[in-house]
Amino acid sequence: MTRRSARRAGIAAVGLGLAGAWLAFHRLGLAGSTPFGVDGAGRLTTAVWIDGQGPFDFLLDTGSEISCLSPAMVARVRPWHVPGLGARVQGTGSNAHSTFVLARTFTSPVFRRLFELLVVIPNADAARDGVLGANAFAGKRLELDFETHRLSLSESEPPPAGFVATPLEVVPTLKMMARAQIDGVPVRAILDTGTRRSLGNLELARALSMDEGDPRLVPSNGVIGATKAETPAWDSELGELAIAGQRFAHPRVTFSDLPWFDAMGFHGIPVVILGVDQLSRLRALAIDYPRMELQIKTASP
Repeated sequence: MTRRSARRAGIAAVGLGLAGAWLAFHRLGLAGSTPFGVDGAGRLTTAVWIDGQGPFDFLLDTGSEISCLSPAMVARVRPWHVPGLGARVQGTGSNAHSTFVLARTFTSPVFRRLFELLVVIPNADAARDGVLGANAFAGKRLELDFETHRLSLSESEPPPAGFVATPLEVVPTLKMMARAQIDGVPVRAILDTGTRRSLGNLELARALSMDEGDPRLVPSNGVIGATKAETPAWDSELGELAIAGQRFAHPRVTFSDLPWFDAMGFHGIPVVILGVDQLSRLRALAIDYPRMELQIKTASP
């Protein structure tokens, strides 16, 4: 081996070692718990620090694939802009073009991440500070205790005493889906803590024998998500929601012909996005990402 090739090999080895160390540290989550709050729209929030600045109130959004910053927060903390890299944000109502920024540190009491890619939210009204997405919890067990208002992040484990479990499936953009029933109709249930109200597609309404003009469908405020598009919607109080053996009387669901349902491949399939309005009726829930399992607290251990 020549001196030049040996030097190149040494540089490559050092580069690979540094890259491996960075990836290991970037993905390292800290165990523990921290309080979560509730914003004016009833959505869950938690404290996050960016590049040593904060704390900032981020929406806790298990329905978002990646964490995001509001335009106002980008102007305030001034993260690095990532040139030449665009993002296509699939909101509930439409999709929109956006950009990436890079935070040197992205931390909370339960995780620490370096050089975190963040999407700039196209709709400035969607979140005041930002969104904490599901990528921050990948490889861990996320527990939300609605009795104590605490978020816990820990290693994967079987359901603790007092919890029951049901399998989860992953759908595009890292959303977690469970099988459920609404008034006896089988339905795919997306777990989305970033949505303040539960949303059903029109296929679900039809499966429940509700068509356009049905008096049970009451006109409601349109649905607006991460993009600025608004989709007409109708509210309805239903009879019963059943999931993982737990039953909840009179769930209220907002029905809308959201483009998101078709974009995710749910054409012709009854689907409900379970928002925090219904999820918070539970004592506690955990999403165990490695086990692909929803764990619901039913009793004290």
